[in-house]
This record gives sequence, structure tokens and C-alpha cells, in this order.
Amino acid sequence: MVDSTDSAAARKEEWHQAFQKLLTNYLPDDAKITLIRCDHHPEVGASKRLRGTKAQREAILKELEQVWKPRPCGRDIQGKETYCGSDVVGALELAIQYATKPENQGYRRKMIIGWTDLVADPCKRDPKNPVRYREPTDYQPSDAAKALELILHGVPVQKHQALHQKWDPAFKRVHLYGPGEEIEVERQYELQAIEGWL
Repeated sequence: MVDSTDSAAARKEEWHQAFQKLLTNYLPDDAKITLIRCDHHPEVGASKRLRGTKAQREAILKELEQVWKPRPCGRDIQGKETYCGSDVVGALELAIQYATKPENQGYRRKMIIGWTDLVADPCKRDPKNPVRYREPTDYQPSDAAKALELILHGVPVQKHQALHQKWDPAFKRVHLYGPGEEIEVERQYELQAIEGWL
């Protein structure tokens, strides 16, 4: 899950570097990756199964660059494009649906990794009638999530307790890390380094 909205974008560079490290040094061949855009209209990108080529991993990093770029959600009354709104719950639902599809049943380990402040920013293209999204602390994942690990970076520390109470019973494992907390792939994801590609 990639959050390109203003409230999360401050840490974009740090998160991008962390994903590059994960992709090039820790994910083995046959791992399947899908990027999910987390903004006013969450989208699931094309899935990629790693095939052990440097070119493929570089292409995934280029795709990530595009996902980090904010998309306009509309125009204000002056005609200027607006960039706001973050349906973080919608993006998480898409991630759960994708990870639990029948064709993904063969994977022993499934992780949803998110770079997001988990703030449900309202879409204000119409200031008089802002579009409001569901709050993560009100979201109850489906039973399918019990097979999934959830790892989120950038979540405000004051939200951790409420989210753990809500989500720990729903997922196989939940790890939440605050803004500025160093990303340590081996410890936080329990992955061992492989031969790097880049």
C-alpha cells in the first residue's frame, strides 16, 4: 500500500528506499508483488512474480515511482486541480481481497506492507460537501484477513493501541511503526537477506 497524499508524502523518499532494499535484497524469486495506490480512489496495480532478473526489479521500482505521484481528484471552483482525499480503509480492503484470491492460496506467507500515515483525509474538491472516508479505527476486516500479516509504517503512535485492539484478532500478525521509526527489514519483516540485484 502506497500513500501518495500530502499528509504522508513527507516520508516518501525514506519509504521508497526501504522498498528498494526489500525488493533487491530480501524478496526471493517467485515472490509475488502488487502495488496498491492509497488515495481518493484506491487501485490495485498489475501483479509481478519475481523471476530473478535485474531488469524486472528495476521495472517494479519505476512503477513505484509512478504510484508515489499524486493524482488529481478533481478541480476546485477556480478550475485548479485538487490533490486530496485518502481512502486508506478502501486500500486495505483491496489488499486483503487481492491477497486472499484463490490463485494466491499457494503462498505460505502473505504480507500487506503499507507506507501510510493511515489518515483518512477528506476529499475537498467541493469544500461545501467534502467526501469523508471511513476511519481505520472503525474498520473491522473480514475473516479472510486471519491468514495475513499486516505491517504498516508511518502510523501515528497515538493510534497504535486502538488499532491493535481492533486488528490484532483479525490478522495473523500486526506490526505498526510510527513516523520516523527506522525500517529494519530483517527484524520487522523476519526476512533473511538474499543476493542483491542492484
